[in-house]
Amino acid sequence: MPTYTGLDSFKLISDEHVADFNLDYVQPLKYGKIETGFKFRRRVIPTNMKFIAGLNSPLDVNAGGWATYEETIPALYGNYIFENKKLEVEAGLRIEYVDLQYKVNPNHNTYKSDGYNYTQPFPNIRLGYKINDKNKLSVFYNRRVDRPNEVDIRIFPKYDDAEIIKIGNPALPTVYKPI
Repeated sequence: MPTYTGLDSFKLISDEHVADFNLDYVQPLKYGKIETGFKFRRRVIPTNMKFIAGLNSPLDVNAGGWATYEETIPALYGNYIFENKKLEVEAGLRIEYVDLQYKVNPNHNTYKSDGYNYTQPFPNIRLGYKINDKNKLSVFYNRRVDRPNEVDIRIFPKYDDAEIIKIGNPALPTVYKPI
């Protein structure tokens, strides 16, 4: 804008609160072991985005606001590992429930957000054959998860400079990856 004379700025106030709890149990066996456990994770990330417009600014000062990212993930797992002189077998299953809520100021003029929840299984299997003391052949499969982080779903625009704007997508799905 030829008449632009002010300096635009924005402030992002964000603080991440994380609580993790793990409980694991291992039972040794003659030819291996059984592992079981429980994991609980709770993350809360309140954010407050403020836009401070300069003189003749193109910024929408109402684009900012507050939002709170809340993620609760309890998970149970079990694993059986068998080992002898030539063979290794590991098989297990983790079942996790995810409750993700992204709460946006209900009076915001532009942005709205819904959360989601799901329960998913994550199996794993590993087979190993010991060729000799120094060499082993292994094949495995496991299912992993790539969850979006709060920055990936943050709805408020972030201006890196006058021409680069970054914005997240609150509807971004979780991606499951077999490995």
